[in-house]
Amino acid sequence: MDPILEATLIEMMNVVRSDYERQKKLSDGTLSMLSFLFDFTAVQALDLIDHRCVSHITSPSGRELYKVQKNTTEFHICLKNSNYCTCPSFVFHVLKKDQLMCKHKLAVMLSIAMNLCKEVQYADETVTLMLMGENS
Repeated sequence: MDPILEATLIEMMNVVRSDYERQKKLSDGTLSMLSFLFDFTAVQALDLIDHRCVSHITSPSGRELYKVQKNTTEFHICLKNSNYCTCPSFVFHVLKKDQLMCKHKLAVMLSIAMNLCKEVQYADETVTLMLMGENS
C-alpha cells in the first residue's frame, strides 16, 4: 500500500477511535471524511458494524483473522495485516484499483478502531478450514 495512503488510513482510524471513545458515535465530520474517501462503501461497512457482523477470530496457536458474516451461513475472511478479503469485490474492484478496499475490510478496520469486534476463539483446525474457504 502507498505510504501516504497508509498514513492517511491510520490517522483516519485514530479519529474514528477518538470520536467513538468520547461520544459512542461518529461525528458528522468523521462520517463525511469516510464518505469522501470510501463513497458508498463506507455506508455498507457501517451497516455491517450496526448488525454486529464482524468477529475477531483467534486460535490457540496464535492465528488471527477477521470474519465478516454475509448471512446466516456465509462469511468473508479478512486478514489482520493485509488489505485482503475473500469477497468478489476485492477481486473485481480493489485489485483493479477502482476502490481502496471492500466494505468487509473497511468494516473490520472501523470495528477495530471502535472496539466493536466480537471476540471468538476457534480450534486451530477450524481456523485452517476457514482460511481454506470452508464455511464453519
